[in-house]
Order: sequence, then C-alpha cells, then structure tokens
Amino acid sequence: MKKQGHVIWNGPFLCLFLLALGVFVFSTSRAVASELSLVSPSAALLSQEGGVLRVHEEAKVSEHNGQSCLSLVLPAQAENLRIEVEGASIVQEESFPYPLQAVSGRARRACELADRLEAANVSLTLLKERLAIWNSVPKDLTCADIEAWDSKKLHVLETLLPKKNAVEREIRELKEELKKLPAQERLGKLVRVTLAEKVKAAHLPVNYSYTLKKCGWRAHYAFAIAPEKSKKRVVVRLMAQVWQESGMDWTGTEITLVTGTKGKLTPPALASWVLEASEVRGKGSSNFDTAYEDAAPMAMAPANARRAESHTAARQDTSGVYASWLLPARNLEQGESSMLICQKEWETPLLWLARPNISQGQVFLMARHEIAQGEVWPDGDAIFSVSGQETGRGRFSVRGPQVTLYFGYDPRVSLEVVQDKRKRGESGFLGRDKTWTWGWTYILHNNHSEPVHVRLERPEPQIVQDKISVHFEDNPKANVDSKKHIRFWEVDVAAGASQSISHGLTIKAPENLSFFPKAP
Repeated sequence: MKKQGHVIWNGPFLCLFLLALGVFVFSTSRAVASELSLVSPSAALLSQEGGVLRVHEEAKVSEHNGQSCLSLVLPAQAENLRIEVEGASIVQEESFPYPLQAVSGRARRACELADRLEAANVSLTLLKERLAIWNSVPKDLTCADIEAWDSKKLHVLETLLPKKNAVEREIRELKEELKKLPAQERLGKLVRVTLAEKVKAAHLPVNYSYTLKKCGWRAHYAFAIAPEKSKKRVVVRLMAQVWQESGMDWTGTEITLVTGTKGKLTPPALASWVLEASEVRGKGSSNFDTAYEDAAPMAMAPANARRAESHTAARQDTSGVYASWLLPARNLEQGESSMLICQKEWETPLLWLARPNISQGQVFLMARHEIAQGEVWPDGDAIFSVSGQETGRGRFSVRGPQVTLYFGYDPRVSLEVVQDKRKRGESGFLGRDKTWTWGWTYILHNNHSEPVHVRLERPEPQIVQDKISVHFEDNPKANVDSKKHIRFWEVDVAAGASQSISHGLTIKAPENLSFFPKAP
C-alpha cells in the first residue's frame, strides 16, 4: 500500500515537474537583432488621411551577384517609395518581407508585456493541472489514507488557490495595459537597391520618401468664455491630435500638419445646354440679361481687425493651396499625442439668445466672430466651457466669413412666456375672411450683477398665396430678417431687472380656402 501511495503521491508531481521544466526551458527570446532597422524620418508631412515621410540615411554598401547594393528597411504599409542615391544611379529595386525589431519605447513595452502574459498563461495552466489532481479521490485507499488525502488536499488548496487568483488578476491587468499600447508590426519591408556601377565607399548618403496611412492628425478645439470677467472675449485653443503607428519613435523629425484631404481628382462633367426652337408668337424682350444682373454676388462682411494673439505654438503658412502648421516639437513617440497649434483671444461681444415656442423657452449664450482674411481654421471636434465648466461638445467648421458659437443656456437669465388668453388661435370671421390671432408676452429676467444684451427671435410666417395676409402687433417694434424669415428684438436687460416684449399677429384668409395655420 505504501508503494501504491508512493506512486499516487509522487508520480503526478514528477510529471508536472518535468512539464514545468520543459515549458520554462523553451526559448522566449525574439529573433536575433539585425543591424538593419527602421530609420526615423527627418521630416513628416501629415494630413488627416496619412503622411509623407522623408528620410536621410547613410546606407551601408553591400555586394550581391557582383553588383553594389543598398538595403533599406520600411514599415510594411509603406507605399510610393521614391529613392535618390547621391553620386549613383539605380538600376533595380526589390522588396522582401523583413522581421522588425521593437525599436519604439511603447513597442518594446508591448513586447515585454506580451512575454509576461505568455509566461503568466503557462503558470495558470500548470496551476489548473495541479488543482485538477485533487478533484477526485483515488481508489483502494484505506481510511487512514483518505484522512491523509483530505489533509494534504486542504493544505494544497490553501496554497494553490491564492496563487491561481493572483495569476488570473495579473493576466487581466496585462491585457488591459496591452490594449492601450500600439500593436507592434512583426514584419516590415526590406528594399534592396542595385546600383548601376560598383562603389568602393562603405556607405552612401540616401534620401528617400514614402507614404504611410498609419499616421495623421485631427483638429480639436476648446472655446471658453467667462462672462463675469469679460463680455467681449472668447478664448480659443486649437489642438492637434497627432498619431503615428510606423513601428518606431520619431526623433529629430520636422513635423508639418496640412489641411489637405482626399477628394474628387477631376471636376464634374460640364452639363449640356440644349435650346429647342419653337414657334414665335410675339415679340418681347428677353429676361436673360436681367436674370444675371439680379444674381450679383453679395459683398462679404469686413473681417474683424481686433484680435489679441496670446500664444502661438506652431508656425502657420497659408500661402499655398492648403494651410500648414510647422510644429515646434521634433520628437513623436509611436501612439497618439496632443499638441498645441495656437491659442488666441477673439474680441467679439457675447450675446444671450432666446428662441421661445408658444409656451416656454430658455436663454442661451452665444458669440459671433468675423474670420480675418487669410486665417484658416480646419474642421474639428470642439469643447465649449463657461467660467471653467464644460457646457457641451460639438463640431466646429468655418463655412463663410462669420462663425457662430453656442455655449449652452444660461440659468441666470430666464425667459417667461405668457400667452394672451384672448388670442390663442382661431378668432372668427371678418367679413368674408376667416381670421386667426395669437399673442404672447415674453419677460426676460436677468439675475447677473451686470446688464446683458439679449436677442429674442420668432419665426415670421412665409406667405405663398396672395389671398393670405398677416398683420403684426409688436411692442417694441421687431426687426425683420426677410432672407431667413425671422422677426427679432435686441434689448439690454439691467442687472437684477426684467424686460418685457409683446408679440402678436393676425392671419387672414378667404373663407373658402382650405387653410388651418398652427403657431410654432
């Protein structure tokens, strides 16, 4: 029985010991590092679609099939390679898969974590195998053996279970950290360049460029106002979210951001214009010329000349087709980074805007700014904040000489809407015409310690039939934007005071006209 017990106790553990020994003896090292590796670009031109990387390298000259050759290592996704070898001509270029080293800091960290994760998974497997031994009691045991088995099992579980839990926790943590690191490309591209003539020099200067889609940038804005400090200032910060997954860290790289993006390469086809002749029924002047006279372009509003530039981090160039910014930073680790392009103060008055419906409304903070001629502000996501508190996020884009910014509603400026009980819609008949009448009083309350300038807007009915008419009764008199069909009032509300605006209208239409207007 002792012999049997000896087999039971020592056989499985001997097998596990040999298994563990074999597992931990296996090689976890990477391929032997080659002297060839990725070379950090000297310049990078980044757009939102990718980048063009320019590299200068002193390439080692080797011999292949009796000819002088140069070898360059590129990322696997590199495209549109252009090579210039100083003092030599190229007769052939060949490309081969090539194992890459982990040359960037984050990539080396990712490889280290991957190795640790692999070892932790092996440890977890061994622990599970050892725990599985104790899932069933061996046969043909005496009572004494069973008691000894139970005692040993309890001791083993108390030792192994905490270890198993610790290893599982380590695996979860390693996986979470690996998710935040860029994936390391295992294979790159080796380009072998064959020269036209034999070269005695050991190295040759080479300039080459290639495009890479795994890099680029996007614009990100932060607009901030502080009405309690200034009602005529908007602070704008333009940030660049820059990323690169080239497989290396960029050092000493001149980084330029451009606004150019891919679009249609060719213009649309010119539409055909066919004139069909018809019988002339009378003489009259053509309205062709007058139609073009009426379509004269509108004059653009003058740009706001008052701008206080508080900080500029990048050098802007708008002389070309696309605007560009040369960043002061010359190092960019693999992954994503945030860089300041510029910070400015726009001198523009803040405005409180109310657009009530028939029963309620809120008052929102806004600002309008005239974009100076030559300024370029790329499209990007934006964060808006008031007095240091974020009020919302949105998309910022410039589509004309003026931009409008909204900063959410102001809880300290309220709007009360009072409906006139006598004017709530259908009123009756006036002769042979049917009438509808509405009336509201808008009361603005300012709880700030300083006056505020409020603009209140209401839609103006658009008449598409001559038989329908509209009569307004406003106090004070409303301003009218006929192009946008808006009636608006601009009033100054004193600190701690209220201001009332009355707005009423009557719509009249013939009795036999199927017409049922509703006030928005």
